[in-house]
Amino acid sequence: MATREAIAKMFAILGQVWPKDAERTSDLGMEIYGRCLADIPDDLLQAATVQVLAAATFYPKPAEIRKAAIGLRWPDELTGAESVAAHHEPGAGRRFWCTAASHE
Repeated sequence: MATREAIAKMFAILGQVWPKDAERTSDLGMEIYGRCLADIPDDLLQAATVQVLAAATFYPKPAEIRKAAIGLRWPDELTGAESVAAHHEPGAGRRFWCTAASHE
């Protein structure tokens, strides 16, 4: 699971590419990213961050980093709307929803 150190390292890396966006990130913003990415192992979070950096034009949202992590871990896994459309199961795309306060 993503440790505080891994989240801090992710922000440090993102800050090197998008320094102005990093300066504007509040403590609450960092906490939100941390909660949304809490269930991703540190090594996978680092790999996903690098993958997003290689493709992103703008400062990434937590969902983009999650999508990259899921793609690295389960390359054949459908996510979000793709899953709902493919399986016609209401709520199927919510499987990887951000973790809430339960991980405090």
